[in-house]
Amino acid sequence: MSNRKNYNSIVFLTTLSVYLGLVLVGGATPSVLAQAATTRDFNIKNEIVVEDDLDKKPDDKDCWDNAPQAVLDLLNADFLSDDILDFIADFQKLNQIGKYGNGENFRVEFDYKATEGGIAQTSASSSGNRWLQLAASERIESLASNSFYRYDEELKTNASHSKVKFTLVNGVLSVEISKEKESNKIAEGFANTYNKTFAIGLCTQYVEQKPKIIYENTKAHTENNQVFIVTRLPRASIDDLLAEK
Repeated sequence: MSNRKNYNSIVFLTTLSVYLGLVLVGGATPSVLAQAATTRDFNIKNEIVVEDDLDKKPDDKDCWDNAPQAVLDLLNADFLSDDILDFIADFQKLNQIGKYGNGENFRVEFDYKATEGGIAQTSASSSGNRWLQLAASERIESLASNSFYRYDEELKTNASHSKVKFTLVNGVLSVEISKEKESNKIAEGFANTYNKTFAIGLCTQYVEQKPKIIYENTKAHTENNQVFIVTRLPRASIDDLLAEK
């Protein structure tokens, strides 16, 4: 797999000392994203197949070779796993310096809409541990950018609204991305492509173990014309991610 990339327009805080500085000035939420998708370096082909038996696990022997190009592009881009793994790394650092204690809960949710200049944040809400809020906010910017542009552009569709939410409740980390598509059928196609990506990612030898843990705990579904991508990581899975070298 390629090295994990950061697609944010804002360079992520690389040390926790920088976190301290930001919190002192009030921990403001991220600003409006303009032209957020700065990296569009792969092709997602128009290969949405709505009717696909996702309950059948791909053949371990040839799952990568037979995967649609759209799926391979998502896997090569470390779809979804990059931002969640970066957040968990910060989660661990905060725990080590006493800024997060086991059992603390938090929630961060941002809404975005498409504009001519990029995407704009329309609302934000948060509660709980302030340090985790800050770490999650940076990851939300990246996931929101990708939900509008990076993974949709070559499929010739648009998301008019997008929502990204991080929550930690009773040791379970949940990451939910939702986006509104032009029709129910297009939404179903996107959910199908995402689920096939997770399935191929689990069976192939070319995906590293940490992203596989993310894919194993992620599922896409639709409600009318909205696509939902939901990752739920119980404490045991988080511990596995922290233990993996």
